[in-house]
Amino acid sequence: MMVMMKRMNLALLAIVSFTLQAQDHPASFVWKDPAGSGRQEVVLFRRTFQLTGNADTAFLNLFADSRYHLYVNGIHLNFGPSRFYPEGPQYDSYDLAPYLRRGENVVAVEVLSNGTLTFQVPLSKGGFVAWGEVRSPSGRFSFETPGEWKMWAPGAYDADALRFSFACGPMEIFDGRKQPLRWNRPGFDDSRWSSPVSHSDQEYWGRLTPRIIPA
Repeated sequence: MMVMMKRMNLALLAIVSFTLQAQDHPASFVWKDPAGSGRQEVVLFRRTFQLTGNADTAFLNLFADSRYHLYVNGIHLNFGPSRFYPEGPQYDSYDLAPYLRRGENVVAVEVLSNGTLTFQVPLSKGGFVAWGEVRSPSGRFSFETPGEWKMWAPGAYDADALRFSFACGPMEIFDGRKQPLRWNRPGFDDSRWSSPVSHSDQEYWGRLTPRIIPA
């Protein structure tokens, strides 16, 4: 019981620590190109690492424009972010430890940039930023972007898709033949994937703050 309480306290301290540091995180906004271009553009991001045992702590903070889906070892954890203006983005935080395992682990993020004005988000640029870390007997693994993330833009969504109304984004016309199979799971060969490109305008998004409404 005492060991469990100690682990819980360490986890809570790590969450608080990452949250307090988030205002001045060293991570960079990244995309497939420096301008954050693309209409209805999806970019896939992967961060892999090896564990020889259980992780002591594992926390991820992230934000994406326009929205993201987060996977750990193929398990869909959540999507986000909450609605935002580029001047006031809010990041999400996750405890990844329960989803990690011995051997290869993969944190994968699918990011969609609308590249057009909608009633969900203003007209903005594609961008993804993450930070946090895994601490384990195997070592420390950073989630800081660009870091050791890998990236691929499969072009599976139709960039010229029409809109039903001025309030909605373009229709999501998806060609599954272009999407890599099992890309968000361990064992996938990402040797041909590229390193993410740092955004040319790091000040385009305002200061990141913690999400204020429940996920």
